Amino acid sequence: MGASIKNLISGQLLAKNFFINLLGKGAPALVAFITIPFLIEGMGNERFGLFNLLLVTVGYFSLFELGIGRAITKFVSEALAGGEQENELNQLLWSSFTLLLLLGIFSTIILIGFTPLLIKKILNVPPFLIEEGVASLIWASLNLPLMLVSAGVHGILAAQQRFDLINLIQIPFGVSNYIFPLLILLLGSNNLVHAVLSIVIARLIVLAVSIRICFYTFPSIKKVARISLFYMKKVLTFGGWLTVSNIISPLLSFMDRFFIGAVLTLTAVSYYVVPYTIATKLLLIVGSLAMVLFPAFSYSQNQERQVNLELYRRSLKYIFLILTPIVLLLAVFSHDLLFLWLGEEFARHSFMVLVILSLAVLVNSLANIPYTLIQAFGRPDMTAKFHLAELIPYILLLWLLSAKLGITGVAIAWLARVSADALLLFWYADRLLKLTAARERSLILFAGMSLLPAGIYLLILALNLAVPGLIGRCVLALLAVILLALGAWKYWLDDGEKRALKGLKNFKLPGTQSPN
Repeated sequence: MGASIKNLISGQLLAKNFFINLLGKGAPALVAFITIPFLIEGMGNERFGLFNLLLVTVGYFSLFELGIGRAITKFVSEALAGGEQENELNQLLWSSFTLLLLLGIFSTIILIGFTPLLIKKILNVPPFLIEEGVASLIWASLNLPLMLVSAGVHGILAAQQRFDLINLIQIPFGVSNYIFPLLILLLGSNNLVHAVLSIVIARLIVLAVSIRICFYTFPSIKKVARISLFYMKKVLTFGGWLTVSNIISPLLSFMDRFFIGAVLTLTAVSYYVVPYTIATKLLLIVGSLAMVLFPAFSYSQNQERQVNLELYRRSLKYIFLILTPIVLLLAVFSHDLLFLWLGEEFARHSFMVLVILSLAVLVNSLANIPYTLIQAFGRPDMTAKFHLAELIPYILLLWLLSAKLGITGVAIAWLARVSADALLLFWYADRLLKLTAARERSLILFAGMSLLPAGIYLLILALNLAVPGLIGRCVLALLAVILLALGAWKYWLDDGEKRALKGLKNFKLPGTQSPN
């Protein structure tokens, strides 16, 4: 059963899987960028806002997965490193899939029962959309058993670092989430029920293909094992605190849009969802890396401290260097981008939301690295406790700032919440890695990484008042990139990385050893 741990955490494999994941997540994002204007035009602002809330609702109810998919990745990773017998692992997997299917059916029943209250009472849905919204959400709930079982299948493939196969499956499905509803519009129907049904059918096809591929890469699972309450308890024990995170974390992520829909209007949801979609697509970069880091941290948990530290620090460094120029440019040209994409009305209402959320996404992306390490090291209880501590302050901040500043206030609240979360995650990751000296602590590194782009952006805001217009923004964007490059060269790149960049070859990605 054992596989070479050096092969499973090699820099070449991690880099390859990172770029595969980035492609897998980037393709649907590109399709979304192209199709969203047509979806808004075909559905109208209110129906498009409701469509997004329906997808968010189903996504939130996937919390009933209870962290089992990630538990499967951890236990299969340990087995591949020689920690468990094949027959025991088989029993754990079949018990896990049975549990996921039962939880999927249960969550569907709960969501169907909750649907009338949500559509008719909680969300500010206009009367002409209520009946259509109820029917659409009921059909959308059928996605839940398919989503939960898919999480288990992907957990097995992730443990084997087969992200090539995961993305071979996920790219068509991710694209279909936008293409199928658009095809429904082109066929003459803007009814949300038809759009939702097309997504359910796509999910069913994806699950069938996923299971077939899993049988190919992990043939031992074809042997049906006895369902065991012991192994159900084992995955639930690891997933217990993950479950708390799975409840609170999506709530923290989705609450902004629900808050706007309930307190403001569905049109305001559209004005917020568009810049939110643009900004959070940047999370695809760190999400692509976190997917490969979790099994890698799980493999190497009991290895030398230096192995984990090297993997951890390089991941932080490269995420920062990749994302910060993108975030600064997005912030500087936010109004121009929205104007060209969706017109003056959307740009006027939404550009400041995009500015704030793009900076928040940078902070959140950096925080994803310690978040992944903490869970891979078997301490999901800490991430859950942090989320619990953030919930009530975040609700109060949303209520206060949305009342005063509308959707801009909601974006500010999101930035404040992810910043507090990042500080807690970096602090605890330092404890796990036993980083005691101030110069070693990743919390100090994070502070520097956050202050540099924040300082540059404040400078840009000040100068933009003196140099308005597109030409002025281009000059300021160039200045920002130069300042960032100088700061990174002086403070974050080591001698080996500088030599690699000068030579434009042999550049090492996360998980590799420094050439020093």
